[in-house]
Amino acid sequence: MERVGKSKRTKGIVWLLGLLAGGALLSCSGINPATPPAPLAEIPSSVSIPDASIDLQTISSGEGSALKALTAVHVAKALVGPDGEFSRVIAIGPDSISSTNAVLNDTLAIVNLASIPVSPSLFQMEFPIDFRQDGVPERVLKFDFAPFDYDGDGNAESCTGCTCPVGCSPGLDACPSEALASDLRPICFRIWLRRSSDAPFQRLMAGFFDLLPIQDNPATDSNEENPGKGRYTTGSSGSNGESGIGSLFLKLVYDHRDAVSPLHLLTQLAVVMKQVDGMGALLLRSASNSFVEQVAVDGSGDPNRVQKTAKITFEGFEDSPSQEPQSSDSQYIGRYREDLDFWSGSFFAHNPPPEASVEVPTTCARISTGDRVLPELCLDAGIDTSGEAPLAPTPDIAFPTDFPETPAF
Repeated sequence: MERVGKSKRTKGIVWLLGLLAGGALLSCSGINPATPPAPLAEIPSSVSIPDASIDLQTISSGEGSALKALTAVHVAKALVGPDGEFSRVIAIGPDSISSTNAVLNDTLAIVNLASIPVSPSLFQMEFPIDFRQDGVPERVLKFDFAPFDYDGDGNAESCTGCTCPVGCSPGLDACPSEALASDLRPICFRIWLRRSSDAPFQRLMAGFFDLLPIQDNPATDSNEENPGKGRYTTGSSGSNGESGIGSLFLKLVYDHRDAVSPLHLLTQLAVVMKQVDGMGALLLRSASNSFVEQVAVDGSGDPNRVQKTAKITFEGFEDSPSQEPQSSDSQYIGRYREDLDFWSGSFFAHNPPPEASVEVPTTCARISTGDRVLPELCLDAGIDTSGEAPLAPTPDIAFPTDFPETPAF
């Protein structure tokens, strides 16, 4: 929660002193009454790893149609629905993004069984998830908050090393509840999971908080919950026997704490699933790169008057003995305003066989009916996506090299 400005009492005192001194006090001291104090940032007492998803329910089908909506057999039906001509096209992007979020939430459901205390003396943490009948911990999570090189540029992130964003001290138990925003530093985390009592620990997630997520205070009428700002990578890989080696990795980048515009939210999630044979030859690759951004309309602070843009690219490759290698790719762009009933977007799906491919150029449609409307309506609403660049193909994702296979504690 950002706090800017002085209290009413402080403002009154400054005004009164200035009045009594005929303005001389302020001018002689060099104090500028128009300069606001530095903003204070709230520091929560505990945190969990956020999913940072942005609501796209307005243009979603509500069916959770998964990424199968982007495969050839489903794309062929994408323009045909019980409603308007473009009803299914409008919903393809949000439905697919919802599906990738669901994959991420499976991991978060495990990680967030452990609430992470925010403390200047918490450098590592072990959390048993469940126990066997003999009292031995079955599944266990281990957390390490030491700085590490997340992005592989040769430099460790400037994290504090504990879970307190203003610094660490082994002798202190409490982190301040608020601090100057300029004094905050990132919090790094690397997480391992032991899936059974007789199994080794495995890497599960690595990332950092630029700004800690804030939880909702149930004692207030407003909803203060905010994922904050940061990024993390999660995934797993292993042998599939004769099928080779399979892997699934996800990378989330998010920023929901814009001090200038609180309604400005940005989230990008990439997902890559791969399978290679025993010689390292690629057998399967399925990848998606999704992006959602919310901005305030005309600087308005009304949460019902926001513009949302959703993009997703999907690439697929499959090589099997029964057929020639096949590739597919799809691109979706959509933009709308929560206070209006119009959507502007495009959809391209290039899949074998050629007759299954679909190309929908930039179109303006009415959300409630799915029918085409005049493009001027989207232009006037400021949501026209003509010339909007699609997302780039999804790069491969892997854990940072500065992430040991097993924890050292």
